[in-house]
Amino acid sequence: ILDSLLEFAFVKGQIPHVSYHFAKNNQILPLEERNGRVLVAMVDPLQLDILEEIRCLLGKQLEEVLTTPAALEEAIEKCYHSKE
Repeated sequence: ILDSLLEFAFVKGQIPHVSYHFAKNNQILPLEERNGRVLVAMVDPLQLDILEEIRCLLGKQLEEVLTTPAALEEAIEKCYHSKE
């Protein structure tokens, strides 16, 4: 379980790949692309329908990592709202 997501490319670069509403409501966030796969952070690993939806939206295979609700919330806010 990851405690911080702030150093991943999509978060650091403020590059959202799904809407803010989708990320917040589903507690899931794409973090970066590695070897043709998109790394996604999530709190609940049983959200298979949400994973499938993201896979279809991005057109790429996914790799999931678990994180804490607090770390995910912090990353979502930085990705979508930070002006740094």
